[in-house]
Amino acid sequence: MSWLWIAIGGAAGAWSRYTLGAWLGQRCSQAVPWPTWFINVSGSYLLGFIIGCASILPEFLVHLLAIGFCGAFTTFSTFGVEALKLWESRNTFYFGVYILSTAIATTVVAALGLAAGKALL
Repeated sequence: MSWLWIAIGGAAGAWSRYTLGAWLGQRCSQAVPWPTWFINVSGSYLLGFIIGCASILPEFLVHLLAIGFCGAFTTFSTFGVEALKLWESRNTFYFGVYILSTAIATTVVAALGLAAGKALL
């Protein structure tokens, strides 16, 4: 039955990523792919938080939110393609900013989310 929770969470995460990405895309500078950056950073915090408090959550909720929603909401493949597009267009400064800020920010906020989740225990 866990596959069903993962599928429902995945559908919600994919829809949320598309909707939020489109909304942010209309409002952000196009020099750096900020919509994907924001989605990956916020999803990393959420995943850290869920994992941090997973021991007090029902298993179905962890499957729904951590594996399903966060797995479909965040996107490493889009990050990779967008980084390559920056490189190919010779935007090496923005390429570096995008690569480094994504790696650093997602790791830091995942740690903060994990700590916040554990604080609930």
